[in-house]
Amino acid sequence: MSFESVSGFVTIQTDPSSGDYGIVITAGTVDFTDITINGDTNCGLIDFGGTELNLNYMVLENGEAELGGAIYADTGGTITIAHSIIQNNLATDESYGPTGGAIYIDLVNL
Repeated sequence: MSFESVSGFVTIQTDPSSGDYGIVITAGTVDFTDITINGDTNCGLIDFGGTELNLNYMVLENGEAELGGAIYADTGGTITIAHSIIQNNLATDESYGPTGGAIYIDLVNL
């Protein structure tokens, strides 16, 4: 996997357990371009807690997590998604009400 630019803190978990996220962004700005991220229904794809996340020409597929199968974001910041496909993602926790099969957002600009 390669990044177009990263000025934040990014952790890539090579073997995330069920309910975790494969990519965890905890600070700064991250740009992903022309990458396919496939969770194989074992984990969520991106846990965003940074300042800015830009997704361009991405495929986010087969993510599964309690909240937001593809993207979980609840700490502020901005997410921009362009020319991308988000498909076959699942949120499993219905106790919160609608929990975003693809994207769960709280306190984030999209």
